[in-house]
Amino acid sequence: MDNLQFVHIVSATLRHVRQEFPYSQNRVFESAEDLQKPSSVHPIFYGSFDWHSCVHSHWLLLRALERAPQGPQARQIEQHFNSHFTGPKVEAELDFFRRPAQAGFERPYGWVWLLKLAAQLKESTLPQAPQWLANLEPLVELIASRLKSYLPKLVYPIRSGQHNNTAFALLLALDYAQAFNHIEFDRLLQALALSYFQDAVACPDLEPGGEDFLSAIWQQALLMQRVLTPEEFRQWYSKYLPVPSFSATSSLFIPVQVSDRTDGRLAHLDGLNLSRAWCMTRIAQGFAAGSDERRRLTESAAMHLQASRDHLHDHYMGEHWLATFLFLALDT
Repeated sequence: MDNLQFVHIVSATLRHVRQEFPYSQNRVFESAEDLQKPSSVHPIFYGSFDWHSCVHSHWLLLRALERAPQGPQARQIEQHFNSHFTGPKVEAELDFFRRPAQAGFERPYGWVWLLKLAAQLKESTLPQAPQWLANLEPLVELIASRLKSYLPKLVYPIRSGQHNNTAFALLLALDYAQAFNHIEFDRLLQALALSYFQDAVACPDLEPGGEDFLSAIWQQALLMQRVLTPEEFRQWYSKYLPVPSFSATSSLFIPVQVSDRTDGRLAHLDGLNLSRAWCMTRIAQGFAAGSDERRRLTESAAMHLQASRDHLHDHYMGEHWLATFLFLALDT
């Protein structure tokens, strides 16, 4: 990512995390009193079209600040975090999540993005990060406890290409568990990953789905790379995506096309390209330099990045979230 694109992404993100409308909220409304402005209900995460996008946009801003702590937008990011990550605002967010009717709100996608944000704060070398984390921690702990309670009840993994994808949730939850050295939670997550996906076989007909932004097949592969030893993973992968059944001409290695970037659901497909690039780039590192599989994955990741990285700002329906997945793809 060149400096010009970096500055453009950060500027757009700073703008939309504070942009209250348009806004989408998938929640239970218990009475007319619940019909309030987003910023009244979620005084921290009220922008970026929806709660989860606002959460992961803050992760993006944190990563941007870590990359360029003396950059032209650094003070703006600091001021934003200082004004938003405060005790009273966290308490207001907590009040919402404590309501029994909201027990499933943003499960699991928004939950695990909050945990990943916490993990980034925990591992950050920024001098302000410990205070931001201390203020946010009550909400993080509540969400972590909800996830710990929910996952053992999930008898069957969800293999969709959208927000409820189980492999994606486990990946981000592992970041949190390991950053905070939560050993028992880490063990639970790894055990669930193995129980869900150790015997999985990739099915190319499952994707792309017309409104996917996550790759169910590649997310599973990235998760298994995370929980298996390198040799165990290579053996698993050879059965999961056997060559020549999955050649470089398979749909899993070809970028998807986006027909209308003003349509929020169809714009998801740019996210699919970027999330595939993220997974392939990480997985490629598990194969020897110069090997056929590493080359195939690296070349496909580059094609997927090229297909969508220049469309982050085509329309607000993509702009409010896509850059996060570009950061994931390049953050290796």
